[in-house]
Amino acid sequence: GARRACGALGFAGCPGGVGPRRAPSARPRRFFGRGGWGGPRGRGGLGAPPRGGGGGGGGPRPAIIVSERCVDTWKSGWQRYLDRRLASRTTRLIANSQPVADFYRDTGFPAERTVVIPNGVEVAEPESFDRAARLAEFGLPADAAVVGYVGRLARQKRVDDLLWALQMLRQIAPRPTWMLVVGDGRERRRLERIARQVECADRVRFVGHRADTRGLMPLFDVFWLASDFEGLSNSLMEAMAAGVPVVASDIPPNRELVVDGETGFLVRVGDSAGFTQFTDRILADAVLARRLGEAGRRRMREEFSVERMVARHIDLYREICGHRHR
Repeated sequence: GARRACGALGFAGCPGGVGPRRAPSARPRRFFGRGGWGGPRGRGGLGAPPRGGGGGGGGPRPAIIVSERCVDTWKSGWQRYLDRRLASRTTRLIANSQPVADFYRDTGFPAERTVVIPNGVEVAEPESFDRAARLAEFGLPADAAVVGYVGRLARQKRVDDLLWALQMLRQIAPRPTWMLVVGDGRERRRLERIARQVECADRVRFVGHRADTRGLMPLFDVFWLASDFEGLSNSLMEAMAAGVPVVASDIPPNRELVVDGETGFLVRVGDSAGFTQFTDRILADAVLARRLGEAGRRRMREEFSVERMVARHIDLYREICGHRHR
């Protein structure tokens, strides 16, 4: 979002650039001491030199805009120390959800210099889709119901909860049901082992990283996300934008996207039976599935479009440039 917004900065009369995603790991004190770009996450600066340029010199101090995309509970002490050191150099912190803003406020970043700009998602018109051919690609029968997960295979995602839900679902669902797990990570071998242990390995496909994840969304009858923390899930947004009914964990970032009972269903973190219950309802009721999918798609178009996200970035940059050039 920041890079796309920077392309429109000419409207605001602001020079700008996007800094490196991560600060150099070596000699952080020397790096920060010379006023360079940096931080543990992606950081962009208005009026600052482009990537590769120095941050020093005799000109005015650049405006530094930080973009944080997750509730970063994983950060260690030294990373939080750097965040606190960088706070005094930071003009604004952009959070992609209110929980992310709250997290950084609680770690000491000034609330008055924090702004929430949610992620944006493209909502394209539905295209023709050869479902039978895509099912056959994964060795699934033409009458299969498919629940999908897209994302990293990491502990926070709680994909093991979804495997338990799949095992329960296969016992009660009106149609033979499979799960497509799109993504990869350190947890893959453990999850494959769990799938065998709970006796659902024959009903789950671990397909690894895919370049066509958005094109796979229409294959899903239901989309699952069980994470215990997020920033604002792009995969959940993409599923809703594609008109796929969703069942997700009831955590604050997911509540910003899913209106429970209207655009999908929310269940307690760790509640595999809840995923099973609501997915069974969706699979058994085509009218409900269509209503949830259409409402989710409409919500993404009206509240979370890419255009809306870019416009809010541009408004912020104009505000900052206006203050600095008065």
